[in-house]
Amino acid sequence: MQCREQKETIKLRVMFDASAHAPDFLSIHEQLYAGEHLVSNLLAGLLNFRFGKIGLMADIEKAFLKIELNENERNSHTLQWYVEPINKNNAFPNIREYRMKQITFGVIYSPFLLDATKWKPYVSSRVNKIQH
Repeated sequence: MQCREQKETIKLRVMFDASAHAPDFLSIHEQLYAGEHLVSNLLAGLLNFRFGKIGLMADIEKAFLKIELNENERNSHTLQWYVEPINKNNAFPNIREYRMKQITFGVIYSPFLLDATKWKPYVSSRVNKIQH
């Protein structure tokens, strides 16, 4: 968790380590499909950028927070949070479950979903032109 305490309000940014695992158990990364590598060749992108009359750039700092999960897929993307620490007095601690609405940074398939989201408007416009 990242925390800045210099201001009056404290903004928390929760980060996930999907590679973590308990002994003799698989991590989340080991159980998920990463998706295809859609990131285009960086050199080709730089060379192609020089040929057009207009070049566009974008800052995608918080892009993962902008991509929402489908409503029917949110049940499979949850976080279980211990309300109180585990100790010998509470063998079955109070656990609260949170459903994620956005894709999570730090999970193996996040880069694929980001790339697929960036390409969707382009592919959709091509399909519409072909259909009409």
